[in-house]
Amino acid sequence: SPCDSFSFHPLARWYQTSSFAIVTVKLRNPENQRCDFYPDRVVYSGRADGRTYRADLQLHGDVVADRCCWEMKSNEPVLRLVKQQPGHWERLLRSKNIFVSYDTDHIEEDEDGTPNGPCFVEDLGKDNWYVNLESGSESD
Repeated sequence: SPCDSFSFHPLARWYQTSSFAIVTVKLRNPENQRCDFYPDRVVYSGRADGRTYRADLQLHGDVVADRCCWEMKSNEPVLRLVKQQPGHWERLLRSKNIFVSYDTDHIEEDEDGTPNGPCFVEDLGKDNWYVNLESGSESD
């Protein structure tokens, strides 16, 4: 509808393993959410605080669209992208986006090699897909 033509770009943070790119959209308890996965892009939209947010993410690498999924974690939407080719992505997006940044919390866990790495697994529920973090992630 014409009302939805104007939208804001949400902030997002991401990190990766060799098999996945994990994107957290920084919106608290959004409504009317929709997420469409394509081999080379992801389109997320939702409403929060009376505003419509939309992110059309043109991906640096290709993903397996029908195996990608999203869910709510700690009141924020988390998108789990399955890489077509396992390996390290230099960046998430094809072009620079000021709204998207690398999740440095996960970089630090990688580099320090701290034994308490899995401490953030508690609120994951049944599928612990945050557990296998792999090193070799340098920031832009």
